[in-house]
Amino acid sequence: MVRDDGEAYAARLAEAGVSATCVRYAGMLHTFFGMRDLAPRVLVDVSNVDLTTRIVGAPAAASMLIAPTGAIGAGWPQADLAIARAAAKAGLAYTLSTTATSSIEAIADGVGGRLWFQL
Repeated sequence: MVRDDGEAYAARLAEAGVSATCVRYAGMLHTFFGMRDLAPRVLVDVSNVDLTTRIVGAPAAASMLIAPTGAIGAGWPQADLAIARAAAKAGLAYTLSTTATSSIEAIADGVGGRLWFQL
């Protein structure tokens, strides 16, 4: 694989007529990701995969959480509560939206697990 720096990559984009802002951004990304090597792993035993990690110092089942979903209760009654319960069951943090249709108290009283709030 031939590697070049971000400036050479950006120059090639500029020659192709790409806007200056896009060229600058693409050059920065190229420089950043060009410094990293991805090592694909093939023929590796995946029968026992562990996705657990820590998010803000607390254990999590995977490196993800449930993002805020505003006014979801307009589509289904008590949807905020149902999604928060599902997140807790899956071991994921749940983030209550500022435009939620359930109160903070209702979520906190009705659900275990990690609960966050969108400010």
